Amino acid sequence: MESMYNCISNEMKILENESDRIIDPEHFYIVRISLSGDEISFSLMKKWGLRCFKQKAYSPSSIYIYSSTLFLIFPCCVEDEEHCLGGSHHSIVSYFTRKISTYCSHAISISTSIIEFESKIKVLTYLSHCVYSNNVSYISTLLKSYDDSFNIGSKTRNELLDLLKEKGCVWEEKDNIEKYGIFFRLNIKKGKNVVSSLSELVDWRDNSKYLTFILG
Repeated sequence: MESMYNCISNEMKILENESDRIIDPEHFYIVRISLSGDEISFSLMKKWGLRCFKQKAYSPSSIYIYSSTLFLIFPCCVEDEEHCLGGSHHSIVSYFTRKISTYCSHAISISTSIIEFESKIKVLTYLSHCVYSNNVSYISTLLKSYDDSFNIGSKTRNELLDLLKEKGCVWEEKDNIEKYGIFFRLNIKKGKNVVSSLSELVDWRDNSKYLTFILG
């Protein structure tokens, strides 16, 4: 006769399996991981993010990092392939949360989620919005450093940049990584692994450039 614990445990597994989502083989997806804590830095996020390229079966096409948030970007499946861990949301979230919590053991909190996309264009649209939003947030932070009471309101990005210039801030001298975050991609050249990077706003007049960099 099963113990009460085993009965409850089995029932929990059944409920978890029934509520689990499986990523469609034709879908692209992003694993978004956000960390908080005084010791969490961009350098730390970069080191761990680049380590993900070495995981072979679980290696992303590219990664995007802004501050203490990491985006692992995965392609759709080819022919009879399947997504890592069978495409299970629960398993993927659990796997990457466990991995990064081990590496960044001093993080106060870790939030991991999955976003699915039906096409490359939707992936790029989402990421371009992330870059733009992060950029505007950074500009707002700079303006607040001059005036604590500053409110972004309905101002456009160009209007915010004009306000920065009025304050004497030289936008061009600011670090691109702080302004936009950064994408990394692992390429193989002459048998060697070479990491390339991209840090700028997405220019939709040349979307093929970004699609190729992000998803190959």
